[in-house]
Amino acid sequence: MKKLVVTLCLLTVLLSFAGCGENSSKQDGTGAAEKAKDLTMITQGRLRCTSDQGYYYIGEDSIALKENTFGFRMMYVDYETQKEIFLCNRPGCEHDSEECPAVFSDTDLKMGSSLLFYNGYLYLFSHDQDLGGGSMTDHSAGSNPMEDDGASFTADSACLYRMNPDGTDRKKVFTFDEGLSLEDQVFASGDTLYFITKKVTSEKVNNQTTYYASSQRRLVAVNTQDWKSSTICELDTDVNVIGAFDNQLVFYQTIFDHKMSREEMLDDNQYLDALNKSYNSYGVLDLAEGKSVEVAKLSNKKINTYAVKGKKLYLSTEGKGKIEEIDLVSKEKKTFAETADSCIDRAYDDVLSCSSWGKNGEISDNSRLYIHLNDGSIEKSKMQMKSMEGAIEILGERKDQFLVLYDYDAKKDPVYEGQYNINGAKYALINKEDLYKGNENYHTIKLISSGLGL
Repeated sequence: MKKLVVTLCLLTVLLSFAGCGENSSKQDGTGAAEKAKDLTMITQGRLRCTSDQGYYYIGEDSIALKENTFGFRMMYVDYETQKEIFLCNRPGCEHDSEECPAVFSDTDLKMGSSLLFYNGYLYLFSHDQDLGGGSMTDHSAGSNPMEDDGASFTADSACLYRMNPDGTDRKKVFTFDEGLSLEDQVFASGDTLYFITKKVTSEKVNNQTTYYASSQRRLVAVNTQDWKSSTICELDTDVNVIGAFDNQLVFYQTIFDHKMSREEMLDDNQYLDALNKSYNSYGVLDLAEGKSVEVAKLSNKKINTYAVKGKKLYLSTEGKGKIEEIDLVSKEKKTFAETADSCIDRAYDDVLSCSSWGKNGEISDNSRLYIHLNDGSIEKSKMQMKSMEGAIEILGERKDQFLVLYDYDAKKDPVYEGQYNINGAKYALINKEDLYKGNENYHTIKLISSGLGL
């Protein structure tokens, strides 16, 4: 597969959300927007996800199959036994055929695919890479998935596979309309999954670079009982959805001081100059009312980070030394924590994980700060990888434990300074309090693979 370098850039249609509520498509004959309640974002990462019982991931390296095709294997880490297995219950299976429950063919697993776990089922959300609102540089000067200038997206239709937690009874349960591009975020409420769809067109910039623009961007509901779909509302192309709660979407939008031309968007110097003069507007959209409200705005002269947890939005700006908390219902704002290490990584059930901003783009401190969401108290864990420079990575979360990638089987490259030869990954469960306090009480996972399919 040829390598593509994708430069994402924000579109500059400075509009609010449009079309929600009254203009919603009601293909199933019901008020779809009114039913979008208790929304939650269920996307956890590309080809990995967790349940209360274990961790699922699909290796990124393809294998040759008996059918003379290529495929990928799904692995499962069981939290109780602390062992890794192929997600297959067939005795004697070699896991090298499309008949194996753990194997996905390369036609099933597209570049933008992700795993989801919801309501007792495991899903593969199979879709191509999201190209809308950016430019692609193809250094191989080969063909791309678009036709001539102005053509619509022509890749295979996105689809949804559902299976039991043990991988059995896998079925393709829903296929999206041809010509639609799907974004990565997936939301859920009750028996319904929600996706963001759009149409993408292309414009050739030069022999190697193509610019992609989005239109007809919509929030679409898919009912998991009858597999009927309905359009909730239209979404503008320059809005980034970052969370959800109740019947609200949380978003941010970059506001430039003038309408950006295509030439400015594609010129690095002009774009960075305009970005330094812009600001991010953070807000919530009520799906039933079709109205959005701004709750904060931050200048883009410095780097900003964010996280959404429940009905709270957390914001920080490089150099400010603090993290702000915004109640998305009351719109009240307060200082949540004061710390120089205020670069927000992610929000978990009970803590906000933060790190150092670094200097000149280089992070010298791989330790993590854990700020408790209930009271803002701070614990700094100095735990880091042993074999190479790097922070411990949280892969999955339970009530009282995390599954972590705590180290690699790695050695320094004898020729290239600062590089490592990695042979495998090391997984472990660790109690949350031990991680926060820096106690290396690992409950190691017995792997049967390299563990590198991250």
